[in-house]
Amino acid sequence: MRVQADLDHLDRNKLTFKLQAILAATKYPVSSVADILGIAAETIWRWAVAYNENGIEGLYPKPKRPKPSKLTLAQKLKYLSGWIQEKQHKARMSIGHWSDYVIQSKTKLIHITL
Repeated sequence: MRVQADLDHLDRNKLTFKLQAILAATKYPVSSVADILGIAAETIWRWAVAYNENGIEGLYPKPKRPKPSKLTLAQKLKYLSGWIQEKQHKARMSIGHWSDYVIQSKTKLIHITL
């Protein structure tokens, strides 16, 4: 049923909870609503601003930015080089599985020097 699917979609993103919090904050002090719901008042304010600016779309979670790698380029290359050498060694030992053959054929083309 489409209605149930829409409700499930809203609940998955906690949109009904956010909308109820915003609505309650229009009738009661935001701090009281926040205390009852167990969230920060700033969160309700942030939801209200997002809703006023973008409607229901503003209440969907925002995609998170990827975190920068903690490894340096040299560390990445060293790890990758070790992994390739290990796969080359295993591929030389036995080519029994198709992925061993693929790795062996690909690694012959890759030469990394550190």
